[in-house]
Amino acid sequence: MNKSTTYSLRAAAKFVLIGGIIFSILLVVYLFNQYERLQSLSNMFSSEAQHIDFGTGLSFVITGLICAYIFYLVSLILDSLAETIEFNYNLNDKIDQLCQRFDQAFTDSEFTSKPKITPGENTWTCPKCGKVLYKNMTTCSCGEPRPFDFEDNFKENKVSKSASSNGVCPSCLSQNTPDSMFCGKCGYKLK
Repeated sequence: MNKSTTYSLRAAAKFVLIGGIIFSILLVVYLFNQYERLQSLSNMFSSEAQHIDFGTGLSFVITGLICAYIFYLVSLILDSLAETIEFNYNLNDKIDQLCQRFDQAFTDSEFTSKPKITPGENTWTCPKCGKVLYKNMTTCSCGEPRPFDFEDNFKENKVSKSASSNGVCPSCLSQNTPDSMFCGKCGYKLK
């Protein structure tokens, strides 16, 4: 529905109101004429002249007023419908404008764009797809697990190179005897 619909409904409301008033007046006139005709027919058989009494005339006028009131109510309904449609049309315009502003603000926002990760000390590169990821991510989004990195394991677990002299393997962190030449678990050369 658009604005032309509301103009059409308002025009129809005015037409119904004016048409209803004219119809009500014509109805009252018609009722009076029909009553006069009936009276003239009855006068043909009777010698007495009868005229419209006050109660009959009043009932015709009240009938006309009720008819005019019904047309008035119909015109009010049409006018209210036109106002409702116009209000909804304006409301939809406002909602569309707000949504466009929100979309623009949201797409321009720093929250929508993911920060680009540059290769560095706290990152690793997936050997399968080449994506750069943070060190705390153990698996890439392509499903490839993070490759084992001796230096990384060494730094994360805060094991010093002198720890290997105590029998702790810097590669897998398993405990070996202090005089072991190789790690019993992974085979790493301790000395």
